[in-house]
Amino acid sequence: RIEEVETGVRQLHGAGNRLRFLVARHLQTLTADRGLCRLVIRELRADPGLHGQAVRELNRRYTAPALEAIEAGVRDGELRGDLVPTLIRDLIYGGIEHAVWGPVAGGAPIDVPRLAEQLADAVLTGVEARPRPAERAADRLERLLERLEERVAS
Repeated sequence: RIEEVETGVRQLHGAGNRLRFLVARHLQTLTADRGLCRLVIRELRADPGLHGQAVRELNRRYTAPALEAIEAGVRDGELRGDLVPTLIRDLIYGGIEHAVWGPVAGGAPIDVPRLAEQLADAVLTGVEARPRPAERAADRLERLLERLEERVAS
């Protein structure tokens, strides 16, 4: 499953598209196998030291595409430059787990597409780069050209 996520996210362009994919995919994974969701939240999150380095490495690998998408989004100017990528990654995955825990524990249905859209929109609204109101189009174009020149030079 991790390979499918890694492959799927590589096929997408733009931080927003990648993060939307990752949110939806994680929600699908947790809700398709509610036993897995219970295991992650009740056991692995409750006592991360109990399960050792292998689980920590698996978690790092599983969440690496999100961290990479956030870092690339910051680097490319799609996301705010003042973000702490690990914090945003944790916000995404923690938010997903919190959103599904009640319905999973209680056996309630979850509208995965709707929840994925709402969670992704909430995160992206807070992290997307936005031009300052007083910023002129010429200033934005100049910064874009500078970034392009840096990319070409590297």
